[in-house]
Amino acid sequence: MDVAIVALQMFGASAAQVTYRRPDGIVEETILYEEDAHRLAEVTPGVQGGGFDADPGLFRPAAEALRIRMAARGDAMLAVSTSLLHPLPHLRTARRRRSCRP
Repeated sequence: MDVAIVALQMFGASAAQVTYRRPDGIVEETILYEEDAHRLAEVTPGVQGGGFDADPGLFRPAAEALRIRMAARGDAMLAVSTSLLHPLPHLRTARRRRSCRP
């Protein structure tokens, strides 16, 4: 299974705590000893999985969705201000009153 190393902390010369991310996104950690070296293999980035060879046209909509989701945390009216639909004025003020409540 290919994993990405997130962090590495050495304990002396023969042990290391390794934090890694599995392909399904789960982050785990383990302690590896010098005897475990035969189980490990270095993978050249970009050769197997994990490269930047995806279609950039598919990345853009995902990045835009993430940008909108993150921006909405700071601006409760973001959905209204960026929508192609124009709400009536009384709906806008009702939304503002509701978002200002503690």
